[in-house]
Parts: sequence; structure tokens; C-alpha cells
Amino acid sequence: MTKCVFFFLIISLTLLSCQMEKPYKAEIAARYFFVHDSSDTGLKAKWYQNPPADSDLQPFSEDLKSLQEKGTGWYFTQFLIPPLADPKLVLVFESIAGKAEVWVNGRYVGHDKGAGKMFALNISAAAKQGVNNLTLRISNGDKPGRIDGKISLERYDEKIHKLKGELHESTARRSEDWIKDAVIYEVFVRSFSPEGTFKGVEKQLPRLKDLGVSIIWLMPVHPVGEKNRKGRLGSPYAVQDYYGVNSRFGTMQDFKDLVKTTHDLGMRIIIDIVANHTAWDGPMIEKHPEWYTKNHKGEITYPPGTDWTDVADLNYEVPELRQYMAEMLCWWVREMDLDGFRCDVAEMVPLDFWEAARKKLDAIKPVIMLAEGAAPELQMMAFDMTYSWTVFHATRRVFEQYFPADHIVFAETGERLKFPQESTILHFTSNHDENAWQAPAPKMYGAKGMKAAAVLAFTQPGVPLIYNGQESGNAKTLKLFEAVKIDWSRDAQQMGEFYKKLAQIRRENTAFTSGSIQYVATGAESELVAFYRGAGSKKMLVVVNVKATTVPFSLPLQGQDLKVIFGRLVMDNDKAQLPPFGYFIAEVR
Repeated sequence: MTKCVFFFLIISLTLLSCQMEKPYKAEIAARYFFVHDSSDTGLKAKWYQNPPADSDLQPFSEDLKSLQEKGTGWYFTQFLIPPLADPKLVLVFESIAGKAEVWVNGRYVGHDKGAGKMFALNISAAAKQGVNNLTLRISNGDKPGRIDGKISLERYDEKIHKLKGELHESTARRSEDWIKDAVIYEVFVRSFSPEGTFKGVEKQLPRLKDLGVSIIWLMPVHPVGEKNRKGRLGSPYAVQDYYGVNSRFGTMQDFKDLVKTTHDLGMRIIIDIVANHTAWDGPMIEKHPEWYTKNHKGEITYPPGTDWTDVADLNYEVPELRQYMAEMLCWWVREMDLDGFRCDVAEMVPLDFWEAARKKLDAIKPVIMLAEGAAPELQMMAFDMTYSWTVFHATRRVFEQYFPADHIVFAETGERLKFPQESTILHFTSNHDENAWQAPAPKMYGAKGMKAAAVLAFTQPGVPLIYNGQESGNAKTLKLFEAVKIDWSRDAQQMGEFYKKLAQIRRENTAFTSGSIQYVATGAESELVAFYRGAGSKKMLVVVNVKATTVPFSLPLQGQDLKVIFGRLVMDNDKAQLPPFGYFIAEVR
């Protein structure tokens, strides 16, 4: 900051000067400079590193709290850290009105936990002894948000600040090795092949095997309801009969052939199970209307709080429904030889149902249970894997909204601190929800950016997902209620070979399937994500440029040699650079 800004940002802190090792709490005085970012240029201009010129800054005052113009509010101040024996510190925010992102000395340190909620952020890696810069970007809807409560600097205390989740010291259920080592491929049968059938999928199984896929996930294969259907063909998630298959896809024998061929090729296969709701027509709703949720008029209703008017909500307070659904899951494993399920909106179904059903399934054979959910408790007894929506959304913000790269680091680190030990997280750059309602991967990340995003998904702790068509660079929106075919004739970015190589690297290096992660300082934390996986002789280094500019950086190699096995790195002594959206994976020796 300039001398002028520094003068106005001097704050008064009351700190303990004699016994710095003891707990203390030092309030950061509420004196901020404020910028109204009406055109949302602050992220692109990196105001978190270099605030705008003095003339654009105005001291924050009560008058600004009623600001009604659209835009985002940026707040700048400074605080002092005295010499400390233990430098592990947190900033505690009493209350923020709106959505807040926080930086210390230009490093992203986290975000709020919900409007008006107290939260703490670990600033140990970003803070330093002496004067520190604090920046907040706050939005409240389409208007600037504000700082409503006090901000305090405190020594980190796990019992008080609870930066770890309640289940973090617990251990997740033990999963089979083939689950943790997996590369999962999601198939939308309607769109996947020209035929739009099970046979059309079966024809391409050898190609998927060669791609490096180990688990095939079929989106719902059941008949689709007619009543209240959306679109021409209806949503595959409006299941009419749990014991049938969609006649447009083929016969039950065709499905059995698909399962057998998958197994013959050494892969496993799971189906999407929609346990929260059914179609408005079909054998279950006709025979057992008492199994459904009723509104105040006693009428069957669609899932509360949604616009899913094409489906009827199931009521898991009914014991007979639970018994039926558990037996249905067992039937698909026992009679069809399935290897498990991807469970739609798993958190909308009671956890104790899933836990009881899992015991029944385990008695038949080892299976995978993938939850479309992000609650840590899902992985304690019922599920092997949950979605990483946290990292996915952070990655999109970095690629699409100029957020700094360490936004991804914070998301991944925070997620691991929330989940039980040995948890398995599903990483993805797209899936059927994102492709159908948001945008295909090439439009979200760009033609070059989607490769950089995929490198992260394949190398972060967890299991990677490929959505059907991504290996061809598919740029089409595969609508859920229609039949939009993937164009397999084009692969301008050579995505097929790209994914094949990533899968091979993952398969041949256990550091990516079971190794630890350690983030690396590069001096370019706003542009690069860099980390080690594994340890000792099996340590791997991953560096990804998530920005559309060439980025110079440094690596603290300390005498270690690198052997680049994927991507490209140009080194000049300890200095290096990556081109726009460049990346490399290297063995560290």
C-alpha cells in the first residue's frame, strides 16, 4: 500500500506484551478503506494484492452501510502481529452481512460460513510478524455487503475455533482398493451412442477400457414416467418402475449382456438409483400411495423445497417402504450382478436407511456406494464416496470469475479437515447436472483450461470422474429431457489421448491413489496450484497454471531432481514458467 493509505490504516491493538505464549485476543480496530466495485473488476485487477489508487479509496463510514447501488464492496485495513513463539493464528469474524472472501497479505485465507454467522480462518501460512494487510470482498445479493461485527486476532485453539469438522478424527468405513483406485465414467445412455441403447454402450466398452476407465456408472436405466413428465422424453430421474428397464434402451437381457461384457473386460458397473422419489405413475404409486409424502390436504406431493413437479416424494417414515427399497437394491446386486450404486440426492433420504441397506448389500458381495451428497457422516458407515462440490465450485470461480488459484487450495484443504480420515472424494470438471443446466466443460474452462482443470481432478486426493463425451471435447449441452447425441467424430484437443495418459499415470503411481498431499510455495499462489503427492521415494509434484497468462515461478527443490512425465516444464536454475493453462506432473528424486 502507498504511504498515504498506510497512514490512514494505522490501527490500535491491545496486545499482551509479556506473556505472548498464553492465549490472547486482540481486536482489529474498525477502520477500513472502502471501494464500491460496481463493475466487478477488483478480482481481475487483483485488488487483494494491490488496492486501487488512493483517490479511489474512501474511509468506511456508517453512511456506506446503506449503499444501494449494485456491485461488490471491498474493505482494506492493516493489523499488527507481535513476535510470537507459536505463530499459528486465526482471524475471528463476529458477523458479516453477505458473502465474504478474505485475503491476508494477498493470500486467500477463506470465506464466511453463512450470513451473520461467526467464523474463524487460519491465517498462519499467510501472516507475518509486523504489519499485515487484510482485504475483504463482500457481496450481499447484487449489492455490497458489510462488516457488522468485530474482527479479532487470536491464537489458534482447536477447542474454541473448530477449524476441523466433528468427524475429522474419526475413520471412514473401509472401502475396497478397487474403489479408491478407480477412474469412473458416467454414461447417459440416451446420448452416449447413435443408437441410444444398452447395445450402443456395450460396443464402446473396449474403448472405455483402453481409456483407463475402471467403473462404468449408468444414469437411471429404469422406465420413465408419463404423467407430469418434463420435455419430450422426460427426466431419467422420474423412475416409473424400479424393477424394469427403459424399453428405449433395450431389454433386460440387453442389460445383462452389458453387465457381463463390462465384467469380462475387467471393469465394474453401477447404476443410478433414485431413492428419494418416483414418477407419478407406475406400480409402486398405484399399489402403495401410503408410501408417499402428503401435503396438508392429504394429497401426494413432489419433494418439498424443489421444482421437481414431475416426481412424487417418498416417505421414509413408513417401515414397509424401507423394506421394499432395501430389497430392491439387493435384487439388482444379487440377480443382475451389479457392483453398486450412485445414489441420487442421497442426503434427502434418511441416513439410517442407507446404513441398514448397506449391511444387506455387503452380505451379498463387495459393492461401491457413491453418494450424491457432501455430508461427512455419509462416509462413516453407508457410503464409500461423496461429491466434492466444494472443490468443483471453487475451481469454476477461479477459471470463470478471476478468483485466485489459492481459492482451490482453501476449498480442498477445508474439505479434508471436515471429513473423516480415509474418506474418498469424487472430483469432476463436469457431470450431467452441470452439462445440462450450466454449460459443457469447454465453455466453463475454455479449450485449454479444461485440460488444466482435469489435471487437478485426476491428481487431487480422491477419485476422478469423466462425464460421457468429455474425452471427445464434447461442447454440446446434453439435455436431460431430450435425446442429444454426442459427436464422436471430433477431438480437436486430443482429449482422448490426454485422459488416457492421466489415467495411466494415476494407475502406475500409488501417490495419486493413496498418498498424502502437501501444497508447495511458488511465489505465484494467485495463478498456480502446486503440490506434492506421496512421500519419500514415491513423491510426485503437480503444478497447474489456472490462468490465461504465462506465469513465472520458483520451486524450493533443495537438491532434488525432477523427471517430468506429463506436460512441460522449462527450468532456468530454480526459476521456471508455465504458459497459459500449462501444467506438468513430475517424479521427485
